[in-house]
Amino acid sequence: MKTFSEYEAAALSTAVYPGQGGPLGLMYVALKGAGEAGEFAGHLVDEPFVPVKALTKEVGDELWYLAAKARELGTTLAEVAGRDDLEGFTFGLEGHVGSTYTHALVGAKVACRFAELVGKAVRDDGLGAIQINVEAGTLTEQGLSDARREELKALLFDQLANLVVKAALLGTDLSTIAAGNAEKLLDRKARGVLQGDGDNR
Repeated sequence: MKTFSEYEAAALSTAVYPGQGGPLGLMYVALKGAGEAGEFAGHLVDEPFVPVKALTKEVGDELWYLAAKARELGTTLAEVAGRDDLEGFTFGLEGHVGSTYTHALVGAKVACRFAELVGKAVRDDGLGAIQINVEAGTLTEQGLSDARREELKALLFDQLANLVVKAALLGTDLSTIAAGNAEKLLDRKARGVLQGDGDNR
């Protein structure tokens, strides 16, 4: 897969989740993205060796949720990366230190921070609250403040850089993982099995 745009077009055509384009959609992808980062870490905790194949699939799943988060925030992975060239995107590799275990923790930390900020937007900013205008006869759902949106967008870059490092530590690159993830999801879409659990669908 050569570009972020190509990946997003394929991957997000498989998006099936509630509230797309609204507060519920952002909440959903924030929680699920944190869950995927946790699954990556969980493989390292639960297995006596580094399960490269399973971890590679998890990086693909994390990338999918990163693309969904970007869309929910009104941006794209190309904008997050500052370029559309997925094959040559290596930010995060320069001078990185640590093991797969270290970067599993970093990935979980950043994904959980994203989810935490979405939770703060619900609590402090009224994200998702319904506002009633009796005179106009309208209901409006409260969106993100501009400041919170920018804070969340900044975390997307940190997550993307973490995925680049994880891919390299697994002996591959994000372009290859993106291609495999898109292929898996498009196959599920063609067979009508996007919803469900696990990779055996």
